[in-house]
Amino acid sequence: MESLDISSLRLTAVLFMGCEKWALVEEPGGKGHEVGMGMCLGNNRGKVTNILQDRILIREVSEDGAEKIRELFLHKNMIQ
Repeated sequence: MESLDISSLRLTAVLFMGCEKWALVEEPGGKGHEVGMGMCLGNNRGKVTNILQDRILIREVSEDGAEKIRELFLHKNMIQ
């Protein structure tokens, strides 16, 4: 998952199990992955900083030290 651009990933589910938060992310080819807090995601050294009911937040740090927060939103037809 660290070799893919975040914009190519699709957030398919968000799971709350007690104190734990997990998300399911799908690659362009359809392969799914579980993603948790603090896990690396994307090809720009992204790290999952928060998992919310409808999205996940990923903090990226570029080689020059600039930080950027990216969001992956749950597809609207997935929210119930």
